Amino acid sequence: MDELIAMLLVIAGLLVRIGIPVVVTAILVYALRRLDQRWQQEAEQAIQPEIAQISMFSQIRCWKTHKCPQENHEECPAFLKNNQPCWQVFRDGSGDLSQKCLDCPVFRSVPAGISA
Repeated sequence: MDELIAMLLVIAGLLVRIGIPVVVTAILVYALRRLDQRWQQEAEQAIQPEIAQISMFSQIRCWKTHKCPQENHEECPAFLKNNQPCWQVFRDGSGDLSQKCLDCPVFRSVPAGISA
């Protein structure tokens, strides 16, 4: 009988030694996931006005402003990638904009800080 009690005490000790850290870890994981979800929602809410501005300015089409002929549209990278602002399409390999884009009224009409 003493052996049974000793065995149960060893098993109970192992459960306490392993069970408490597992439960504490599970509670921490749950709490951190909830916190992360809240932070994600706050970030999305903060970005929504900026996304609305970007989409509004990305609707300004450079080929319309520059009155490009219809036959040039099929070769124009900005026309082919019309889901992003034209100045993003014309960046060079290092990410710099050409002087043509910097002087363009379409690019200059976008408020500072909005780069899409």
